[in-house]
Amino acid sequence: MQTINTMAGTEYTLSFLSNNNVDNIGGVISGLIDGSPLFTADPIYLTTAGSWEQQTYNFTATADTTAVELDLNFLGAEGYGYITDISVVAAAPVPEPSTLALAGLGGLGMLWQFRRRK
Repeated sequence: MQTINTMAGTEYTLSFLSNNNVDNIGGVISGLIDGSPLFTADPIYLTTAGSWEQQTYNFTATADTTAVELDLNFLGAEGYGYITDISVVAAAPVPEPSTLALAGLGGLGMLWQFRRRK
């Protein structure tokens, strides 16, 4: 488990790479955010040993710190599973419609000025 700094109400993306050492091995990967399940890939089958697969999940922070936990269980699968390159990044904000409208009006004003000078 790792506790990270976040901003309440902001959407974040948790991503990581998963891999295994045996073809068609099945295991369980699960993620918790502040103790609540974010996802459970049960079982997750990675079809080719040695091929890393990107896993991506989104969540919205509810506080200024967030506990992130990833669990990996391949014990009953007669093989090993791996995760690496774990990252949590804030999602890019989506502009509000009023911001887009103002940008459009500004563009129209510039076009009008350009045509007027001709």
